[in-house]
Amino acid sequence: MSLKISPFFCAFLLSGCIFSAPKRDIPNIGGVKGAQETATLVIKNWWQVFGSEKLNSSIATALQKSPAVMQASAKVRQQKALLISAEGVKDISADLNSSASLQKSDNPSSESYSLSLSAGYNVDIADVNGAAIAIAKSNLQSAELSLFETRQNVSNSLVKEWIKLQALYDQEPMLLNRLELANKRLEILQLRFDAGIVSIDDLLEQQQTVLQLRDSVKTLHSNIRNSNYNLIQISGGIADRDSKFDDEMLPLGFSIQAEKPLRELLGQRTDILSAWVQVNSSDWAVVKAERSRYPSISLKSTFSLTGETPSKIFDNWLLSLVGSLVQPLLDGDSRKAEVVRSKALADQNLWKYRETVVAAISALSQLLNEENRIADSISLLKKHKNALEKQFSQAKSKYKNGSGDYLSWVTIEDAIVQKQIELLSKNRDLLLVRVNIIEETGGNPSLIREK
Repeated sequence: MSLKISPFFCAFLLSGCIFSAPKRDIPNIGGVKGAQETATLVIKNWWQVFGSEKLNSSIATALQKSPAVMQASAKVRQQKALLISAEGVKDISADLNSSASLQKSDNPSSESYSLSLSAGYNVDIADVNGAAIAIAKSNLQSAELSLFETRQNVSNSLVKEWIKLQALYDQEPMLLNRLELANKRLEILQLRFDAGIVSIDDLLEQQQTVLQLRDSVKTLHSNIRNSNYNLIQISGGIADRDSKFDDEMLPLGFSIQAEKPLRELLGQRTDILSAWVQVNSSDWAVVKAERSRYPSISLKSTFSLTGETPSKIFDNWLLSLVGSLVQPLLDGDSRKAEVVRSKALADQNLWKYRETVVAAISALSQLLNEENRIADSISLLKKHKNALEKQFSQAKSKYKNGSGDYLSWVTIEDAIVQKQIELLSKNRDLLLVRVNIIEETGGNPSLIREK
């Protein structure tokens, strides 16, 4: 019998040499080509350009205590365990069994004991398990990318919320200044109304302006409290009434170096890297499905103290071998269908990768255009503010010389404060867009140009 099996067995050993890993060239889409290893993806503390110790410590705390980060970290540990399980299939399995029996009848009672040791090994000629291990490695890589992306999202969310909070803090004195000027204007209009110089409509309109500004101050204070709560919750803490971030200067000391090549700008985007990992994983799934169509050989040996003979061991192994050889031939084309399904999934993931790259290019281009638009708006607002400041100086001089009107002076000063608030809002929007650009490029610190 061994002479009949040997040629067949050798043929399978030789056929195993034709199986190789899948090879797919990374498509060059819009200048973006290549996916980095996750080991090179390290979160850079680019937010330190803001110079806020509170922000730095909050992000450090968030990266350790945030529920989202903890969940993503747990998924990485799960995938590591699954990879170990997949690699363990290649090892020889061994079982130790023992049993005891006691029989009683009219005849004298008898006792029987047995102790057996069995060991098995799957001769994976087509290296099906090798493909399964490659898939497990891809799943681990996806989990690591997901953890990296989650850490980025948490840190970026903290930075953006912190910028909004600092803008609110900076807006508070300006809004209070506007309220003070509105009250002065109301006093002047009240005196002029009493003197019959202005109409009741002018007075009522100014009273409405004062009420609106008071309501705006209350809303601002409420937004400051909510922003503080959001910051603490994002960082993994529990917000209470005493929770508060410090009032710091809104940072304007960095800009974006958008002249870098697109490949460098998008080289660390986790969605692009994850999409390419999924392409590799689906390619390995095709390989696994194709290799599963080939028969496998299982070797098993059992040693027992009950007197098992070597001939019975050989007969059991032969039956197992015949079963494993016949099984792939009688599957109702289920393995063939699995190959077709796996190839379709691989094509789907490849198109998803292309779509992800195109979407990333479009999103980044829109953000860069938005940055330029806001920068132009800021430049225009500064010109308007400078013009108002010149008018304010002239009105102030005329009033001191006795030829001007104090109401005009207050009106122009209020217009200047309004422009300051608009500038503050635009600077906040510009910072948020720049943070979004850094986020869209995967936290690429080389984009930052400090001023």
